[in-house]
Amino acid sequence: MIEIPNVTLGFADACIYCGVNCIPEMDHVIPYSYISSSFSKHRKPKDNKRGIRISSCAECNRSLNNYISWNFLDRFEEARKRVAKKYKKELATPFWSEREIKELDYSLSTLVREKLERKRYATSLINWTGTKRFQKAVQVLRSQCKKKNCLFTSDVFETFFQRYDHSSL
Repeated sequence: MIEIPNVTLGFADACIYCGVNCIPEMDHVIPYSYISSSFSKHRKPKDNKRGIRISSCAECNRSLNNYISWNFLDRFEEARKRVAKKYKKELATPFWSEREIKELDYSLSTLVREKLERKRYATSLINWTGTKRFQKAVQVLRSQCKKKNCLFTSDVFETFFQRYDHSSL
């Protein structure tokens, strides 16, 4: 039987995958449904505190649902792909200048503004890795991994840090 460590990483107020401020849910790097089916005879009701858990918003947690990955880096990159796919239409919204929007009637201008706002939101989720806040998140994860002795995934987290930690540049 595989021993799955009990570790929680992330923030008390934000999603590690997209950066949204939220009261995070716990995303299980190895999905809880997979863990619980492996231990179904011995599982206690509502015993979902097992495994490697990452703070995430409801949207990212639901989008990853039962995606099987054995490490955080795969899950992180899959979450970003799924956000881009979900917001594909919004991201394709063409730019409208304020002058062009003012020329439209009220209903159409409202619709265009809403679409542009959704595009800005989707873009912020996808570009989260380029922000100073994300760099702080990477440093928090690095610190948590050291404190919690995450030897079981140290190579995966190190790859993640090499790919996304730009604070020393």
